[in-house]
Amino acid sequence: MRPRNTIIALILFAIIGGYAFIMARYSVPEEHRKLINLKPEQMAEIELKSADRDIVIRREKDKPWMLIKPIGTDADQFQCNNLAHAISETELVRTVEEKLEHVAAGHGIVVLPLSTATFYTRADISYVPVRDIPPNHVCLGWDSTRRSRLIREYAAIAADQAVAAERVLGVLAEGPATAARRVEVQPGRTSD
Repeated sequence: MRPRNTIIALILFAIIGGYAFIMARYSVPEEHRKLINLKPEQMAEIELKSADRDIVIRREKDKPWMLIKPIGTDADQFQCNNLAHAISETELVRTVEEKLEHVAAGHGIVVLPLSTATFYTRADISYVPVRDIPPNHVCLGWDSTRRSRLIREYAAIAADQAVAAERVLGVLAEGPATAARRVEVQPGRTSD
């Protein structure tokens, strides 16, 4: 090789090596991605709430888990410890792709809006419609002081696409159609 090419190759190698060094040195370790920073043995009470009942398990220091609600009795220590471990190991997930990676790896389930599920289709994940929950409405909103032809056109396109998507996906046959609705946000106020 010519000396010029060798120098260019060395510079590129130094840049790539420096980048790799910085990324390895300053990247966030996996343990900082936990949802909560709590060890299973530090948990004293776990409360699970649902629409029809509450379950509360509690333990005092160096004592076994007790089922407090719905009845007061000894709890299954193995199951309670597994639950505490699962809670402490819950990872913070920020993107849809990360959620789907966890599902594909067998680490849980995720409830997604129909639009998201159809956009992020993957062969290694089964998608099952959940029919017994209320519909989820997505709204387009903007500052009401902004009057622009582009905003009006975008809102019209979004509404047309929402209706078209419902027809294509067969949602119209299963229930009432819900078109995108316009929500204007007044400055200093919030809206759904």
